[in-house]
Amino acid sequence: MKKKLLSLFMAACMVLPLAACGGQKADETKGADTSAAQGETKAGETSGKTEAESKAASEASADGKEITLTVMHGRPDPTDTLHQYYLDVQKRYEEKYPNVKVEYEVYDNETYKKKLQIYGSTKSMPDVFFVWSNPSEFLPYVNAGLAAELNPEDFKDFNFTPGALEGATVDGKLLGLPELIDYWYLYVNKKIFEDNNIKIPTTMSELKTAVTELNKAGIAPISMNGKDLWNQSVMFNDILFRYTGGDPNPIWDAASQKTKFAETKEFTEAADMYKELVDMGLFQNSWTSDDEATSKNLFVQGKAAMWYTGTWNNAIATSEDTPQELRDNVAIIPFPSVDGKDTSDCLMGREGVSMMVAENSEYKPEAVNYLKEFFDPDFYPKACWENGIGIPMQKFDQFVKDTDADLLKEAAKSISGAKAVASHPYAFRLNAVFEQECKDLTMAFLLGQKTTDEFWKATDEAAAANQVK
Repeated sequence: MKKKLLSLFMAACMVLPLAACGGQKADETKGADTSAAQGETKAGETSGKTEAESKAASEASADGKEITLTVMHGRPDPTDTLHQYYLDVQKRYEEKYPNVKVEYEVYDNETYKKKLQIYGSTKSMPDVFFVWSNPSEFLPYVNAGLAAELNPEDFKDFNFTPGALEGATVDGKLLGLPELIDYWYLYVNKKIFEDNNIKIPTTMSELKTAVTELNKAGIAPISMNGKDLWNQSVMFNDILFRYTGGDPNPIWDAASQKTKFAETKEFTEAADMYKELVDMGLFQNSWTSDDEATSKNLFVQGKAAMWYTGTWNNAIATSEDTPQELRDNVAIIPFPSVDGKDTSDCLMGREGVSMMVAENSEYKPEAVNYLKEFFDPDFYPKACWENGIGIPMQKFDQFVKDTDADLLKEAAKSISGAKAVASHPYAFRLNAVFEQECKDLTMAFLLGQKTTDEFWKATDEAAAANQVK
């Protein structure tokens, strides 16, 4: 799935992301290779620093000896508000620790990944770096021993939301801190529902009624960018999440093949419901060929009553490109609950990256201090809210203002009140091959080319063949 650039106004949607449930286990990708690219090392850096060398380096820092702390990140655009925040952190850090110079290595995402693989292959990681949080990218660096263990006590007063640190916790060890997270909602045009005397759905039965009535009125119920393949797969996970009662662990267990998709009753029921809704006309007629921009336009133009997308699009509530009528009437709701099983406080999310300290760093205490400066609860959450950086996994509802757009305040309330978050949809929990197979299988299933049983059995086969090792 493409990483979305978060707009300035999107920040207003962000409030305490509640947490991904469940820590990871190192043996899920034991022995994974991080050396896809070979042959280049950081100039002047050696690998495999001994404990004595690291201790001596830290003592040198404590004695006021000048040192250089290398931090690598993937925000090269100087107009990017997160890039600007990195510069603010650098300034604050160097003022607080005059003997430490923070040196940034900055690359675009693809170059960053290649550089990280090179450094990983030679065990010469930058002092501070980030890795994408999906297990297929995160765990190989952990299993290769490249990430230093962090002490949760160092960050106990940083207002991380419940469970926020679990995604980067492996076998009980905290190995990274989460930077940002996105959430999926149904974006609703309230006026369309009011004009057609249709209830905004909160349950599956109400959704089925709304689909029927909206189609009668000639309005697409939900605008979907099916051409991109990933979004209908995310929706599938969102529906599964409703059928498990807001517990993501059964979904993750099936992805890791501790259990089977095809043998889980709730998954069969969820798939049957999804297919029934699509057959009823859940999406616009052209959904299989529409990209995200097209699906957005249908919603903006009032041709669709709802739009399934993520909080990176919250600027729709404030942008001058959005018609005033829609700005006045747009709202968000979680995907409807299974009847009798309220999951309105359970959200579908996906974490971005985890910031880590290198195990081979000569200056681990200084690197940890950099993380403390970066995630300072008086600076980072405030910058996320006011500057549009993104949704942090730290509390920041204290920055919500009465003058913020209604949709943004709704997002703040929803996220701050979430009891559970399903991070990393199952299609994205293994490798790229599994991801593509899941997207293709989902499309084939929704188009009636596979039965529910055939779909889940094929998904199990793909999961078994693509466990990250």
